[in-house]
Amino acid sequence: KIDGSNLGSSLGGTIPVTRLSANRTSGFSIGTYTGLGSNGTIATGLTTKTDMMIIKKRGDDGGNNWVTYHNGLTNQGTGYVDIGTNAAEGTLANMFNSVAPGSSDATLFNVGTNTSTNDTGGSDTYVFYAWHSVPGYSKFGKFSSGSSAGDPFVECGFTPALIFLKRISANDDWYVHDTARDTINPAYKYLVWSTD
Repeated sequence: KIDGSNLGSSLGGTIPVTRLSANRTSGFSIGTYTGLGSNGTIATGLTTKTDMMIIKKRGDDGGNNWVTYHNGLTNQGTGYVDIGTNAAEGTLANMFNSVAPGSSDATLFNVGTNTSTNDTGGSDTYVFYAWHSVPGYSKFGKFSSGSSAGDPFVECGFTPALIFLKRISANDDWYVHDTARDTINPAYKYLVWSTD
């Protein structure tokens, strides 16, 4: 489904999407695919370059991460972070085949031969979540802290209902703030994705 309607034509990509639900107005899609173990491209169902993407191997046989791409990573195409750990940005050429999602075609993302994104055998399935910024609705980016002028201020252009933060330059947890836990600003209550 794209914007609530059945897809009338095939999507691009060398690895077919097996299920897809995309909302182009909101800039979000969720889909599944089966790994082939060779470099390939997969359609997001969106028409704008991906700003953030999470990929998870389903039926995980161990050692496979919640691989996360973000437009603020230092090493575009090879950089990634993992929601399940507090590790800093890592780099692997075979995670996204050294191509940042949407950089060669805004509607596609690349996968390499890493088992966390594209295992061989034809029976390993994956789920992906893809987002792009929509003015007044969602925003993805990065900022630097540590200034002597005090805490950084990030202008979103709207009041966010959900914020997640991850330091990429060193090990640190994923911090998640939302308006259900903290209804006023500044928000002090948070969840941490990378711990229990």
